[in-house]
Amino acid sequence: MKMALAPLLLLLLWTESTLSYNQKRILGGYDCAATERLYHVHLYKHHNTFTSEYVCGGSLIHAQWVLTAAKCYFPKDKKGWEVHVHVGVHGGQQVTEIPISEIQWFHDDENIRDGEIILLKLQSAVPDGITPVSLPECDDKGQPTVALKSIQLAGHILSTKRLVGWQKDVESKNLLCVDMNVVPCPEPSMFCPFKIGSLKNNLCYKGKGKDAGKGDSGGGVVDKASNTIYGVHLEDDSTACGTPPRSFNVCTQIKQIKKNIGLEKKK
Repeated sequence: MKMALAPLLLLLLWTESTLSYNQKRILGGYDCAATERLYHVHLYKHHNTFTSEYVCGGSLIHAQWVLTAAKCYFPKDKKGWEVHVHVGVHGGQQVTEIPISEIQWFHDDENIRDGEIILLKLQSAVPDGITPVSLPECDDKGQPTVALKSIQLAGHILSTKRLVGWQKDVESKNLLCVDMNVVPCPEPSMFCPFKIGSLKNNLCYKGKGKDAGKGDSGGGVVDKASNTIYGVHLEDDSTACGTPPRSFNVCTQIKQIKKNIGLEKKK
């Protein structure tokens, strides 16, 4: 009898932790200054009936290129849904909707598609006044040349609005920033049902009373002092497993990123 109850107990604990995670938003954060993170963008899925829904955040790394999480994008489907990028979403700017003209996937050393980040090319350059975030300096092993001690994460996150008999995710009014300390990423565990991927591809962070969650995917993980992007935040079930939030380490794909956007150094 005790053995039969064990799987049920584990299932209840997993369900409770997952529900708790799914209701999270940025904690311990603050309103981003009006002059910072002007490169932050929104990804919306639009329908041909003029309906739209918020999907993810992203970062302009070039006047015509957005870096975000791969799961934030999907091609136009049979129902008429497709993803567009909204720029000028912070700092009192004029919000501009720009369609996507090109998609660039990434591949690892064995030419296998890496499904965690993606580059989206915009049909037109962003308006004047929006400066892209800087790309990092990286070594030959795909790691930052500086020792990161802290990072800043931001997002127009989703918070849960409870109504009678149902609940709805709503977009926050302001862009929120949160500062966290960089920490070692944990080793994958058989007890965690999510895929953490290769450790070299991850950048992990945490802070007392601080967290990131639903709706923050795709946002840039930056060094605030140098205004440099080092990661793309990935929303997964890591919090449910008690592990810190994580992002994809941009340095592991820096050569391909620069090549795709035309910044590769000539030999």
